[in-house]
Amino acid sequence: MPTLGGAAMGMPEALRTASEGYDAYTKGDVEAMVATWGPDITFHVPGRSVLAGTFRGRDEVLAFLGRLADRSGGTFQLEVHDILASEEHVVVLCREFAQRNGRTIDLPAAHVCHADQDGRFSEVWFLVEDQGRLDEFWT
Repeated sequence: MPTLGGAAMGMPEALRTASEGYDAYTKGDVEAMVATWGPDITFHVPGRSVLAGTFRGRDEVLAFLGRLADRSGGTFQLEVHDILASEEHVVVLCREFAQRNGRTIDLPAAHVCHADQDGRFSEVWFLVEDQGRLDEFWT
């Protein structure tokens, strides 16, 4: 079982990390959000839009989040429905909302997160119900 400072990092730790990180994101608290990431955080954003790609390291991930905010005119939001966790993984079930160029997107999504040995997120994969619709929205 992974450890955090010598103590077992079971489900409560993974849930805490996810809860704190997503709460910080929705409040715009960048410092608290980044504190839940490992130094080599990687975001895997699928699709063919201008936002798709693999972003490695805190600087690239923050730049991606900045582009997401810019392209949506600051309207991008997440609504977390549930957080499911094992010892090393977290799945965040949510809805993603945004407005852009007179259009609105509202899609169910799942974010699959891997926690490192320190209990911080090392990788996140983003999955949405309709990738084609999302790609069209961001392009």
